[in-house]
Amino acid sequence: MRASKRGPAPTPLSELFLWEGLWYGAFLLLRGVEPSAQEVLLRGNAVAELRQELASLKKSLGEENSPSEKGAKEWSIARLEKQIKVEQGHRGLESLAEPAVWKALVDARTADDVRRACGQSKRWLSPKWQGRVFVRLLSEKAEEFIRAKTDDPYYPRSERRSSEIKRVTFFARAMAGITLGISPSTAVDKLRKVKHGEECFCVHCDRELAERMWKFQFQELERERKSRKEKK
Repeated sequence: MRASKRGPAPTPLSELFLWEGLWYGAFLLLRGVEPSAQEVLLRGNAVAELRQELASLKKSLGEENSPSEKGAKEWSIARLEKQIKVEQGHRGLESLAEPAVWKALVDARTADDVRRACGQSKRWLSPKWQGRVFVRLLSEKAEEFIRAKTDDPYYPRSERRSSEIKRVTFFARAMAGITLGISPSTAVDKLRKVKHGEECFCVHCDRELAERMWKFQFQELERERKSRKEKK
């Protein structure tokens, strides 16, 4: 009986999506997140409103309250303080960026250059930080990473600012392939050709949806302001 010559099973797209998302987060936060103007404004307004509500609640604690009323207010104060920390934490991610490490990675020409960049990272490329063990693969597979940068025609080589986010995407796709044991160029090509839609759950569609939500909220806020101004 002749043995079957079947090749390895194709890698499910869902697995590529998963690892692209994990690596995309690491590289994007390493480079530094740049929130939209709408997001910055809305988060600033949200924090201001939460602080105003918090101050009002704290002031009311000095008034006569029944034990149940006091308990409810103390619970609300703790909840508001937590909300404020969460809102401020989003902006805090910007301060955790490691631009020097990102530049070293973009400029890397050899596997040793990549390993040096990984060694300089205190956060996003460090497997010891927040249990991000998977990032050690970048150092371990540095040769494959460099070959992907050097050989793949889709690697963004332009110095334009818009190429920065494209490099984040390329690195994430290449490392998704390396993580799953397939050619980086195969992973880049497969993910590049994905037809996105409403049911797509890739990191790029998630990010685009978030940006649309910020724009929508901003537009609604502007409409509300104009309406209040017209009524005066």
